[in-house]
Amino acid sequence: MSGGFVPYSLRQNKAVDRAVFIELLQRLSRSTQFHIQDYAYIGFAGPHSEDFKLVHSALGLKKMISIEEDRHVFNRQQWNSPINCIDYRQCTSRSFIDGFIATSPVIAWLDFTSAADAGGHLEQAETLISKLGPFDVFKITLNANERTLDPSPSTDNQIELLQQRTAEARRRLGDYIPATIQLTDEDLDRNGYSKLLLLAVENAVKAGVAGTPGNYFQPLTSFVYADSEQQMLTHTGVILPNKIDQKLFLQETKTRQWKLSTTAWGTPRTNPIRISIPEMSVRERLHIDKSLPAKSPSQISRSLGIRLVKGAPEKTRQAIESYKLFYRHYPFFSRVIV
Repeated sequence: MSGGFVPYSLRQNKAVDRAVFIELLQRLSRSTQFHIQDYAYIGFAGPHSEDFKLVHSALGLKKMISIEEDRHVFNRQQWNSPINCIDYRQCTSRSFIDGFIATSPVIAWLDFTSAADAGGHLEQAETLISKLGPFDVFKITLNANERTLDPSPSTDNQIELLQQRTAEARRRLGDYIPATIQLTDEDLDRNGYSKLLLLAVENAVKAGVAGTPGNYFQPLTSFVYADSEQQMLTHTGVILPNKIDQKLFLQETKTRQWKLSTTAWGTPRTNPIRISIPEMSVRERLHIDKSLPAKSPSQISRSLGIRLVKGAPEKTRQAIESYKLFYRHYPFFSRVIV
């Protein structure tokens, strides 16, 4: 459920996604309707509670609930608890959501890692959103690794492979992918599958708010990243009441002008922004930083004179382009003697 044994400290692109999420919450707090100090944070803490530490440090939230199914991870996260305001609960995310009753404004992050139960994860998202109220924030992370769609044993016949991948995608995502959509090779490759999942997320959240006619779901950010073969899709939005001026809310929070925002659903599919930052030495990073934010990725690539990514020079330029977009959120990893 929560990736309890994943070494998150080594996942630089996930760290960027986490930092961008904090900036988004800070932007939302600019709204006259968004009182951040009143919010409860709900998520999957994992063994080290990294997200919880960051949310508490950056925003000062003191109501925090961690959901964990695995008993060993549950025991470990309690032992490692960095602050005493986290309420650790050993239960499945489904049982927690089924019994959830909001007693305060909520920031909820469902950070799923497994691929096979994507449909079940979307069902949980729909249920939770149906219970959220105005100005509650919802974030979901799903496994978007297209290779998990491959049958086992696989076939060399491309027509059969597409048929089997299509059947698996529809089995997983069910009615969250309309039957009228004709799936193609492009929908099931590395880029296409993340877009397909985002369409499923869109349908899940719309179904969730359909039961509360006074609310609607405002999309805010969509990202896709991979720190290994496991590509992940993450999407964040906020519940807004129909009576509020959407334009005013986006102006107050300056979200629409933010280059990292995705404030509208796509037609028919939205392109999530890709976080794809290469591993770099400190010297390489400092050289690039000296050229930011003014110089273009092409100029920086030429001045660097080396390839940061295996393959054609264009791949290094694309990696620098991604770094330029997220360099303020990129973490420094270093060895520390404690």
